[in-house]
Amino acid sequence: FTGASVNSSASENGTISGSLTTGSGTVTFSEGYNEFTDGDDPVYKSVPDSGHFIVSVKVDGATQTVSDSERGDTTDGFSKTFTDISGANSIQAVFGYKTTVNISGSGSVTSPSGITNGSFIYRAEGDNIDFTFSTPPSSITYDSVAQIVSGTTFTITVLKNATIAIAF
Repeated sequence: FTGASVNSSASENGTISGSLTTGSGTVTFSEGYNEFTDGDDPVYKSVPDSGHFIVSVKVDGATQTVSDSERGDTTDGFSKTFTDISGANSIQAVFGYKTTVNISGSGSVTSPSGITNGSFIYRAEGDNIDFTFSTPPSSITYDSVAQIVSGTTFTITVLKNATIAIAF
């Protein structure tokens, strides 16, 4: 085979599919390896199942920017057009859950970086989120369940959509 190709894959809790519009209509294809003619413009969509979110999408190994509105869109999700395709290409989607972070008081979350009150963290099921704080929190609740606070670090394992409330 000397044309272009895309190998697409998706984790559980979502799908990835493609389409290609030709002079005779639109051809659709599911996850896996697909071959194209050099210069084609196939479009791939990563769509989470209901209650899940897009955690990440990589195209040819490069992480793509996925907006918060695309992450949870169970109709359209995230689209990538391989414009004027050539050679071997890949697209991989990972689906999971959203953790909402609520922060009160004068302390801060120093890791993961960029976390402020109302931030969202997207992770695959079973992944850990390791938090580091500027000062020990006075309390932490995870989905309204009080947690034991010890020092300036805390780890949760992602098993569902949840809210973590951190009070300083």
